Amino acid sequence: MNLFTMKSPLWSTVRRRLTPVFTSAKLRSQQRQFIDKTQQLIQRIKMDMDRDNKVNLRMVYSDYTTDVVGQTSFGVVSEATLSGRGALRAVTLDFMKFSWWRGLCWAGIFFYPDFNDIFGFTFFPKATTEYFIKMYRQILEQRGGSTIVILPEISDEVLVAQAAIFLQGGFDTTASALAFITYELAHLPDIQDKLYDEMIEIKRNSGDAELDIEQLQAAKYLDCVIKEGLRKYPPMGWLDRVAGVDYEVDETLTIPAGTPIYVNAIGMHYNPQHYPDPLKFDPDRFLKENDNDIKSLTYIPFGEGPRMCIGRRFAMQNMAHTLSNIVLNYKILPTPRGPPHTDIPIEKKGLFLFPGENLFLQFVPRNV
Repeated sequence: MNLFTMKSPLWSTVRRRLTPVFTSAKLRSQQRQFIDKTQQLIQRIKMDMDRDNKVNLRMVYSDYTTDVVGQTSFGVVSEATLSGRGALRAVTLDFMKFSWWRGLCWAGIFFYPDFNDIFGFTFFPKATTEYFIKMYRQILEQRGGSTIVILPEISDEVLVAQAAIFLQGGFDTTASALAFITYELAHLPDIQDKLYDEMIEIKRNSGDAELDIEQLQAAKYLDCVIKEGLRKYPPMGWLDRVAGVDYEVDETLTIPAGTPIYVNAIGMHYNPQHYPDPLKFDPDRFLKENDNDIKSLTYIPFGEGPRMCIGRRFAMQNMAHTLSNIVLNYKILPTPRGPPHTDIPIEKKGLFLFPGENLFLQFVPRNV
């Protein structure tokens, strides 16, 4: 079981069948779970501040996103947000461990697929595979042994593989993006204050009710902050595709059908021709009045086209709930010995763009 299931003809069928799971109506129906878990996250931050006077962003956010993905996507009850522990959290903790062998497996899967069977390269740790097989069998037992109706033509092995991929792609990418964005906000108080002012106004206009998807859609600056975070720290710095037909780039270059193509996404995000002063965290790039400054296909944190990330709206809603509530409840401050926000170390052995070291911040309660 490995990532090749995403590149097989079956992936188109899986994607088509799962698309209704990520509609606006479906996301709206999951709102209560987002709100409840975000409230637990606010409580967890207080607990960590009371104990250590600092918060480990990567770990806290990973605990939280494990719960969100587990409960909304798999119906698995988890309390990792508060405790940092649980059966599903043990799986995602395993995802977060990097080694030379795991890096070699990933390189083989993406660049030398013919060697996978020879060397036994796998995308996921063995314990992860065993966990999802066990979970899938339990679901079948609860359903009386019948297969999942939404995907009747897909084999059990492929279903298990896609469940693991959804967890890997859903929990850690969002957790890392949240860690990067929060770290930037702590070091850029003017941006943090501007975001707080927007959120407190929306909160007051809603009668101090819990923020839901409708209120968050009105938070235009929040959207800009998230988009700028994803520009500077796209979950995957590259995209891979396979040419479906012979493609003539110009009179000197034709890409033959079947050729693997790798797109340098992060290179475009940091190209000063597209984004002036690209190392600067500047949410104003994405204000409505600056729409015309962003060229088509130069901003691709979720990919683009028919194979754009299927969980894009889920991730954006998750981050909007998280950041809005954190900024409303806490003023975020840097710690004395953390790395500069302009040069955050990056994990060198990971497939996705992760922080290369633990990022700690302080959270001071606001009087709201």
